[in-house]
Amino acid sequence: MKKIVLVLLITVFISCTNEDKSSDGIKVETTISNSSLERVEPPNWFIGFQDTSLQLLVKEENIGNSKPSISYAGVAIEKVHKAKSKNYLFIDLKIDETTKAGKFDITFIANDGSKKTHTYELKSREKSADAYVGFDSADAIYLITPDRFSNGD
Repeated sequence: MKKIVLVLLITVFISCTNEDKSSDGIKVETTISNSSLERVEPPNWFIGFQDTSLQLLVKEENIGNSKPSISYAGVAIEKVHKAKSKNYLFIDLKIDETTKAGKFDITFIANDGSKKTHTYELKSREKSADAYVGFDSADAIYLITPDRFSNGD
């Protein structure tokens, strides 16, 4: 039992590594930390959308005094919005059409030099938007109730 717990603890503390290929075919390694912030919304996102913009809401104590940075191929920070509360931060991201699915770190560097990181994941879509069928007449059931009375009076 102690060995299983030890293996689990070691697994949690070891950082993962993703390999991506850049546009010129060179392998790029992205190191992932397993730390996280109090809250990031949405918790993950998908690649392959027509709209390539994404806004993240970040909640953590004094995160508003930090500057975020991302080093992942195809993902760039366009703008950072500070809220009235220093515990919230909004980050506008631009996800390139050629971005690969994977995990990456968002690093927040505070004014005093301390760092906080959050691992974020971009997932691949199972089906394209054209493959989904919307609401149509097959989804509706029309209920006909006959009048129980021969005379409505």
